[in-house]
Amino acid sequence: SNPNANLFKTRIIEAYKSDKVDFGGYYIGCVFGCGAGCIMGFMVDVRDGRIYDLPLGEENMCFWNLDNNVCRANSKLFISSICKEEDNSKTAYYKAYVWNEDNKIFEKTNGKDFIVKKD
Repeated sequence: SNPNANLFKTRIIEAYKSDKVDFGGYYIGCVFGCGAGCIMGFMVDVRDGRIYDLPLGEENMCFWNLDNNVCRANSKLFISSICKEEDNSKTAYYKAYVWNEDNKIFEKTNGKDFIVKKD
């Protein structure tokens, strides 16, 4: 169901065997490094086995913390981090996406819509 997934069949099958839904109520995620600090991933729908891309890759990753993406089993919100090195310091920024179940796509959302600043 996803032409890109054919290149990572073993990784996806191993994740699927875990039988652990970890996103959106019906999806098992598979996140892995793809070389030179790159991170990518897929998610498998446990209802029909269809495979979808996660919003990762070169523009949505953190070189020094490849596991710095957030999702929950009961949520359709996926947060990826982008890391920047500025003035000899490392800073993480975040991009948020909401899974549109009807259209089967991730839609980028404004971080201000879901982040609450604590005083």
